[in-house]
Amino acid sequence: MIEIENTPFVVMGDWDDSPVPFNKQAIWMPPLPPRVRGAGWNTDTKNCIATLVEIFKPGMSVLDLGTGSGIILVAAFLLGASPIYATEHHQPTLLFAQRVIDLNGIVIKVVRGHEDLPHVDICVANVGADYALDIRHTIKADRIITAKNEDGETVIYNA
Repeated sequence: MIEIENTPFVVMGDWDDSPVPFNKQAIWMPPLPPRVRGAGWNTDTKNCIATLVEIFKPGMSVLDLGTGSGIILVAAFLLGASPIYATEHHQPTLLFAQRVIDLNGIVIKVVRGHEDLPHVDICVANVGADYALDIRHTIKADRIITAKNEDGETVIYNA
């Protein structure tokens, strides 16, 4: 079990039968296949989720750009985001994200690419700050959360 500090979330393996800690919500995660990131132990993923929790208001729309494991979109769902969009360009990762979505009982379609996406309140782009800055003109969002450096420090861009 991985606790994501400053959030109501813990990440639990789908094999784990221990109880969910009091006042926490579980994000269920199967074992990661090679080349898939973001199962909750990476500092950048945890910090992006914590920043999302910090600025989120009920009913906001969220885009998880480069969803990886799908953990951020599950957190957005559990927070009450609506609607939620997610993209992923790597086909094996896309299939794994769908497995995580199904495991957590969420109905959402992850799309390939990031063209023609609707406007959202928050885009979480845990794809690196330089890339997020480069593509922010193509993302229709009020704010973009991304990991700024390898230490996982986050930055919020106003789009």
